[in-house]
Amino acid sequence: MKEILDLNNGWHEAVIMVSELDRIAKDLEIVGNWQVIEEGLVNRGQLNLWDLTNDVTGDYKLIRNPNSHKGFVRLVKLHNQQQKQIRPAGQIWETGGIFDLNFRVTNIDEKFEKLLNRGWIAFNQPAQYEFGPVIVSEVLMIGPDGVCFALIERLEPPLEKVENPNEISRSFNSSLLVADIEKSFKFFSETLGFETVMELIGHKLDTGSNVLGLPHNIAQEHAMDVCIIHPKAVADGSVELMSLNSLKGRNFSKNAKPFNLGITSLRFPIDDVNKKATELKSKGIALVYGPTTIELAPYGDVIIFALELPEGGWIEFFEPLNNI
Repeated sequence: MKEILDLNNGWHEAVIMVSELDRIAKDLEIVGNWQVIEEGLVNRGQLNLWDLTNDVTGDYKLIRNPNSHKGFVRLVKLHNQQQKQIRPAGQIWETGGIFDLNFRVTNIDEKFEKLLNRGWIAFNQPAQYEFGPVIVSEVLMIGPDGVCFALIERLEPPLEKVENPNEISRSFNSSLLVADIEKSFKFFSETLGFETVMELIGHKLDTGSNVLGLPHNIAQEHAMDVCIIHPKAVADGSVELMSLNSLKGRNFSKNAKPFNLGITSLRFPIDDVNKKATELKSKGIALVYGPTTIELAPYGDVIIFALELPEGGWIEFFEPLNNI
């Protein structure tokens, strides 16, 4: 099969390196009614772009909410490759790498309990709070290989019917915990030309139970800066930058390699990869690898290149050569 891609409009899929290929796929299938749409061997061309030796092989599963045409998750299991978690026992105040993927849900308490029963843990139980113009209940769940999924139930105003998440929606946003939010914002806005969806500076949580799992008595003492950005300023396939500079911890940027365990890359389909790469290089931006043609199922042949994010992790831009 070939997928019709929504070009120049946010990331289409997230790549997650896993130690066990079936685990997260089964969790999303059982709890969220997701399905595997493609699986097989990782193309040798892709392994070469990850700078892996010839004895390394890989298997993948591409999974999605069956009602969605984007927000896919590509799970990859490598063989004969030494790996470690990108964010081992990472806390909310520790920076570096790609922190999470965001999903809309119905009946968040039910999803929370089901994932707990399947071995996931959480920073806190689902917590209700105001986020800009909306009221949500959210929980940050930690699963195999330190992978973090943010489950979000919109309370007010309610989602439009066309956005019904069907248990667990497509992944619509990805959060980065950064030490220097200004530097990361300039990377996305000035270098990549993304537009701001929402900006909250000095946002404070209510005292008591909170989504970040901060001690109840000091939650209000720690403000966070948040900026959501996207090529066309919509919260779908967007990137969320978050900084909690009053709290200090480790920085995992050096662990955020494409072969280590966790969320490694966000992939953006665009209509002219070579033009984009030339534009970036003219700004003095070094590409991790240049535009290269590989087969990337289920899209067929694509031209793809990668950039390293300012605080670790990759974004990749790809152009389908047979998008119909």
